[in-house]
Amino acid sequence: MSTAPAAAARQPAPVAYLLLAALSLFWGLNWPIMKVALGEIPVLPFRALCLLGSGPLLLAIAALRGDPMALRRHEVGPLLLAALLNVTLWHLFSAYGVSLASSPTPCPPGPCCWARLSSASRSARAGSLR
Repeated sequence: MSTAPAAAARQPAPVAYLLLAALSLFWGLNWPIMKVALGEIPVLPFRALCLLGSGPLLLAIAALRGDPMALRRHEVGPLLLAALLNVTLWHLFSAYGVSLASSPTPCPPGPCCWARLSSASRSARAGSLR
């Protein structure tokens, strides 16, 4: 019995690598641009502008896709907690961190790097289990 078709089915499509490269490029460019912007605009107004632009855009994309946006009562508490910890604190701390960084182009490890390393690690573990 051959495992070649199963292995081929797990390979990402070539367009996935293009999307990963584009995401990495734009994620990497985000940090130096943010550093320049924070030299001109204070942190809180800068982040308010970012959120005022991205929030309605994400809601419009969800509406165009037909995704439901109504919340059930039991979802409100966890959503507010996630919004506080993930969105609010992330936006504030990342902006303050970039504004205080001495390097002109701060480049923290982005999620692309961690996702790729995590994927490679899982593949290696799966191969050793066979």
